[in-house]
Parts: sequence; structure tokens; C-alpha cells
Amino acid sequence: MEGKDFRMNNWNILLNLASQPSRNRRLYYLLFFFLLTMVALAAFLLVYLNLKSYSDYQELKKNSQALLEKKASLIEENKQLSKEIEKYRPLGGLVEEVNALIEKKSFSWLIFFDHLEKALPGQSYLVSISPSATEAGREFRVQVALSRREDLKEFLNNLQSAGFSNLKLLNEVFQNGYFYMEMSFSHAQPD
Repeated sequence: MEGKDFRMNNWNILLNLASQPSRNRRLYYLLFFFLLTMVALAAFLLVYLNLKSYSDYQELKKNSQALLEKKASLIEENKQLSKEIEKYRPLGGLVEEVNALIEKKSFSWLIFFDHLEKALPGQSYLVSISPSATEAGREFRVQVALSRREDLKEFLNNLQSAGFSNLKLLNEVFQNGYFYMEMSFSHAQPD
């Protein structure tokens, strides 16, 4: 039932005689649909992310199982190889002796002296060298004549950059205008 329009003393009076008055609810409906859309979107994302996490978990579980099987097969292979090695254990001493002979023959003295010569500063020369074989490689005891004491640092840096290690200065003497320096170092195998 629509309201009646009464005009009295130039006043507009609108009487609404309806049993339920009409209200503007558009804003409430708009907010309700927005909230409903947000809840639906959040539910979709929650389901999607859970399904994705579950599929990732299943894949990781499958990969883990495959790695465990691979580990078991490698352990079994290691046991078989250990048994094979035990058959040849009596020949170990002979093999080590042959390897030592091959290593002595295969050491490149040409490359060694080339590296040593490049490490020497200008106006310096090698006085003596005494090689010896160790388990870590070869050890050398040398005596070098340096023209200046300042060349010692350059020489040590050059030796390290050439691959020599365990540098030890043993003795140093000034004689005939040269610094005679005795030192030891090791070198596994020059390149």
C-alpha cells in the first residue's frame, strides 16, 4: 500500500501506510555479495593450495622411496665390491711397489725445473737441489742465491703460485754479494 500525500499549510507530508516500510538495502546487498565472493575465493584458494601441497607431498614420498631403494642397492653393491677386493688383498703390497716405481718414472723433471726457474726472481740462481720422495709427494731441499733480500718475498709468492707447498726457510747467509738461502718445500706433481 502506497503512502498518501497530504498538503497542509504548504507542507508536504507523506504518510506511508504500508505494513512494512521500504528501506534502501542496496548497500547491504552489495556488501553481502562482496563478502560472499571473498569467502568463496578464500575457500577455493584453500582447497587448491591443500590439493597442491598434498600432490607435492605424494611426489616427495615417492622420491624418498626411490632414494631408499637406490641406497639399499648401493649398499648391496658396496658389499659385493668389498668381497671382490678381499680376493685381491694379498697382491696389495706388490701393487703398491709397482705404483711407486711407476710414480718415480712418471715424475716430469722438465716441468718441475721450468716451474722452479719461473719462480726465481731476476739475477737469482739455483745453487743446489736435493729431492726426496714422501707419501704426500716429493719433497725438495734447495739452496738459492738471491741478489737482494727483498727478492725472498717475491720468490716465496712465485713458488706458492706455481703449486709448491709446505715452504720452510731453513737457513740464510750473506756472502759474496748474494743472500744464500736454504729452504725446503713439497710438490705433489707439477702440471
